[in-house]
Amino acid sequence: MKSLLLIISISISTLCFSQTNHQIVASGMSWSPSIFTVNPGDTVTWVSNSGSHNVNGTTATFSLNPESFGNSVSNSPWTFQHVFTNIGAYDFQCDVHAGSGMIGNFYVVTPTYMSAETQNNVTCYPNPTSKEITIELDRVYDNISVKLSSINGQLISINEYGSASKIYFEIEEPSGIYFIEVSNNAGQIAKLKVVKK
Repeated sequence: MKSLLLIISISISTLCFSQTNHQIVASGMSWSPSIFTVNPGDTVTWVSNSGSHNVNGTTATFSLNPESFGNSVSNSPWTFQHVFTNIGAYDFQCDVHAGSGMIGNFYVVTPTYMSAETQNNVTCYPNPTSKEITIELDRVYDNISVKLSSINGQLISINEYGSASKIYFEIEEPSGIYFIEVSNNAGQIAKLKVVKK
């Protein structure tokens, strides 16, 4: 019984320490960064060191947000934290400066998707991108399929390629976070997360 409690205690401690705190800073009349991703259970901390700002991510303002979060308008300095557990896309704004573009969005994603760094020696760049993406594979593959999906899992496009070790790909969609799945007849080669500016 004692060993079971010890295992449970270690597991809970490991889960608690594996979470990440993401800091978003009010910089003039914008958020920095304004587009980002987090994993379920991560904390997002908004920081304002000057001016009068707030964080509004309520479902009353953004009806598609999976949950509400936010604080009241107040003079700086202040910090606001929220732990996100519901997967999906979130929008937020500073109510005072939303008309000046002080808005942002982020995505709570399942950690099974790799960021567009490296997976099985597959690289994807630039990331973030304005449109064009280069995917470098670890070797030449035949009959390649590249699927582009939204953060919500909606399939946007499928592009087919013959034999290639390097693929040039364009994201025509609006700014946001997308998933690219590269596969062939033998199965999945890589899943990549890409940010479009």
